[in-house]
Amino acid sequence: MATLYALANLLEVSADDLLGMDSNNSRDTSATVARFDVQRAGEGPVIEMENGVRWERLAMAQGGGVEALLVTYEPGASSSIDGRLMRHAGVEYGYMLEGVLTLQLDFDTYELSPGDSLHFESSRPHMLANRGAVTARGVWFVVGRHEGASA
Repeated sequence: MATLYALANLLEVSADDLLGMDSNNSRDTSATVARFDVQRAGEGPVIEMENGVRWERLAMAQGGGVEALLVTYEPGASSSIDGRLMRHAGVEYGYMLEGVLTLQLDFDTYELSPGDSLHFESSRPHMLANRGAVTARGVWFVVGRHEGASA
C-alpha cells in the first residue's frame, strides 16, 4: 500500500487511475455536487492486496476530493508489508464496523474497536494492522490525498 500511495502521489493521479479503474481527476466539483449516484452492493471497484487488505470504493462524487472506502483487514493483515510506517497527503477519517484494528500513529498505538472513530493528518507516519483472529472492517474517508506530499 505504501508503494501504491507513493506512485499515485508521485504521478499526481488517484490509486484508481494507477490501477486502470475509471476515475475523474477534475478539481471542478460544481457539476458533481448536484449529481446523484447509486452504487449497488458488489458493484464497487475493489482493490485486493496480497497482504490481506481489501479496499472497496463506495459511491462518491467523482473529482470531489474525497475517497470513500469500505476497508477490510483479514487477521494478520497490515497496511505495510514490510512493517514500515507510511505517509501521504490528506486527512483520514474512519469508523470501525467490526473486529479490531491497531493504529500506530507516530510513536503512539491505538486499538480501534466497533463504534470507534478516528481522524488524523495522513502526512503523519502511520500504519494499520489487524493483530486479532477475526476480520476487521470499517468505513474510511480520505480527504485531499491528491493535494501533494508523498509517502
